[in-house]
Parts: sequence; C-alpha cells; structure tokens
Amino acid sequence: MTGWCLPGTKILVTFQPPEELQEVLLSLSYLPSAERLTVVLLKARNLFLPQDKENIDPFVKVYLLLGGKRVKKKKTASRKGNCNPVWNEALTFNVPSNNLANTAVEVCVMDQGNDLIGNNPLLGCCVIGPQEEGPERDHWCDMTQSPRKAVAMWHTLRSSFLEQADLSQTDLVRQAPAGLSLFCQSLVSGSVWPSSWKGKQYFSSPVLAQL
Repeated sequence: MTGWCLPGTKILVTFQPPEELQEVLLSLSYLPSAERLTVVLLKARNLFLPQDKENIDPFVKVYLLLGGKRVKKKKTASRKGNCNPVWNEALTFNVPSNNLANTAVEVCVMDQGNDLIGNNPLLGCCVIGPQEEGPERDHWCDMTQSPRKAVAMWHTLRSSFLEQADLSQTDLVRQAPAGLSLFCQSLVSGSVWPSSWKGKQYFSSPVLAQL
C-alpha cells in the first residue's frame, strides 16, 4: 500500500521491511443513549522519520467522515521527539445511531512541524469504518456489536509521507522512487486515474503494493 496525490504535491516514500510497520493503537466505543462516539488514541510505534529530519513531534488528527466527507475534526496534543508516542487521549463526536452505517473515522498521525505556518507533515493515516476492508472494518463492526464497551485494536498506518509543495509535473515524476515514477507519469498525463477515487489520498493497487 502506498500513497498518491495530485500533480503539484510532493511524494516522499520510505520503504521499510514488513516487520517494521508503523502502527497506531486506538479504541472505539459508542454510547447509544447519548449517541456519542469516543475515539481513544492510546499510542503508536515505529513511526518513520521524514526525510532530512532527526526527530518528530507526533500528534493525531481525527476526522469524522459522513458519506466519505469530512464533517468534523479533533486532535491530540503532540509528544516531543518520540517515534513511539503515548497519548492516552479521548476524542468524542456526536453521531446519531441512524448514521453509524454511513460513518467512519480517518486517523492521521502528523508531525507538529512548524505550527505557526500550518506546516504539519503527514506521517501516516488509516480509515476505520463499515465500508473499509480487513481490520479497519472489523474494528468498526466489533464496536457496533459491543455498545458501551471500548474495543481496542492496532492499525497499520500508510507508509507514505505527503508534503504539500510547489512542484512542477516534471519534478513530481523525477522525485518519485523507481517503479513509482512510471505510475506518476501516468497520473501526470491523465492516462491513469483510480476507479475508486472518491477524494481519498490513498488507494490500493496490486502494482504499487509490490513496491
């Protein structure tokens, strides 16, 4: 799994051995009587360092998705200089019970960076909801089947860094790693667009999964 973005966005990809996945541990719970969804960010491990950085100050931004669109967001505090941060912070969202089947949460682990200019590089993210696959769907289903109980699970974070930058299309292709460069060329030329594109930053591709 890897990341992609529109021309004009810099793609910084790090390739790690399978045993060195970056992951986040969080719990989900839903209280039907209050129609309240609680996301508890517990901790993360093996967060990858962006290029040209010796340390990171990670925090988590959580988006509430309704019908695939971001409708609310909340974030944790940052943890200074730590690739294995512990947050133990609860974020709550009001979600009517009749919207649960169309709701998801997008969990983005970010580097605090220079918050004064809004530069917070994305370290990795995952989406948990009923329309996802694998553990992300299982976690959501376990939560809905166990109301009032906190269900915790580890989730793998996408192993790409996306950094907004003013790059020409040529630079986008040139700076991509070998193998991914050809795919970027296809994106730039407009010959390849994911059929599942719904505004998401990430998508699954058998070709990219082999990189």
